[in-house]
Amino acid sequence: MPFGVASFGMFGPTGVRLNPDPNRADAVLLLPLTDGGGGSLDVTDYSPTPKTMTDGGAASWQTSVQKFYGGAASFPGSGSQQILAPVTTDLQLGAGSWSVMFFHRRITAAGSSGVLQFGDGADSYSMLVGYADAGNLLFYVSTSGSGWAASGSIGASDDTAFHHFALTYDGSNIRSYRDGSLVATVAFSGTVYQNANRVSVGHIQGGSKINAYVADIRIYKGVALSTGSTLTVPDSILAE
Repeated sequence: MPFGVASFGMFGPTGVRLNPDPNRADAVLLLPLTDGGGGSLDVTDYSPTPKTMTDGGAASWQTSVQKFYGGAASFPGSGSQQILAPVTTDLQLGAGSWSVMFFHRRITAAGSSGVLQFGDGADSYSMLVGYADAGNLLFYVSTSGSGWAASGSIGASDDTAFHHFALTYDGSNIRSYRDGSLVATVAFSGTVYQNANRVSVGHIQGGSKINAYVADIRIYKGVALSTGSTLTVPDSILAE
């Protein structure tokens, strides 16, 4: 890995130095997705309460395309590519404020896929973030588990460059941002439905799989990182 222990700065659970994050105390998942060696993917969570992630193994580390760290995670759209967080109340969004963000560069524009599902990846109405539809990324939120209560665009994806996508929720509105600019404001009130208090990456709705490069997934609970027309795009999770 091109980053290591230093004599200063903030350190993660394995001694790796982190970039400053004023909201780190509210982070429940900080997932850089870095080089695990030999083409494998390191799925270490650097949040204050680190989760042991389960890696299906089909997503890989590659160096031809990068945002940070000299490469990026590649999800091929096939095989056992699900990265799954354990069941924990940390990952239960509930009715309070939250924020979700990641960097994304699509490989194909195919639909029936998504970056994140707030559940075990086997339920149709658990919250979806980054659902790909003809080159756009969308979000869907349910309160009942039997239909969508809110949905909207997070912005256009791209197959030539990474873009930063974010959602924030302040208790009454979900706001979506692409590269720090507001895309949509959608009224929403209620408890986010999740069929399990966990997060699935790269594999949703019982088998649909993204075909994309992904970096630096961040989930914060109890804080909406922006309620205005802009959002500050963060630097990398890990100090390079």
